Amino acid sequence: MTYCPVTNSTYPKGGVSCFKDSFVVNQTLVFQIMFCSKSPALRVAAIRLQLLNKTTTINNSDKMKIHTTNYSNTFIEIADDCPVANGEIPPIKGDAKTVANIQFELVSKNPYKFTSDDIFFQVYADRNDLTSSEYDEARQQFFSKGQPCFRASPLTKRYGWGVHSDKEGKIALYGCETAEYEKFSNDRSLKVIKAMKSGK
Repeated sequence: MTYCPVTNSTYPKGGVSCFKDSFVVNQTLVFQIMFCSKSPALRVAAIRLQLLNKTTTINNSDKMKIHTTNYSNTFIEIADDCPVANGEIPPIKGDAKTVANIQFELVSKNPYKFTSDDIFFQVYADRNDLTSSEYDEARQQFFSKGQPCFRASPLTKRYGWGVHSDKEGKIALYGCETAEYEKFSNDRSLKVIKAMKSGK
């Protein structure tokens, strides 16, 4: 490699000042241009690019952020002001199933098969008549915002059902009158939390 120093040079467009060096690599002439940081036009462009990159990073982060309602190794007890002393099947009101109906059927018929996120999204999908081809995009959109967990479900607040989440976040229901409910409530290996009260 042959190094050939040359004199300093100024490029008039945009007020860019620089030092220009040239050297030869494998018989190919290469120019190195080192821009002066004191150039106003160049400094402004660099600042704008930095701001753009920061904004893009923030926007991409927001787009990728996904919330969850899932717990692991957790037991949700019924609310302190739950009006029943036994787990009750939510009644059907009219022709359409309520949120409580759908939640109860999905979990009670499929213990430890679905996560909390699975249940809440399926309720949303059923009530909005989504097709399976719409699920992936709709689920990302649904969980791009925080959603209430089973602590706010009518099953734990109104109908007397405790919710156990295993180590993988899969859930099952237990009536508050059952021995299993009592066992989970006193299990020190679990995180035990209360459902939210209906009143203040």
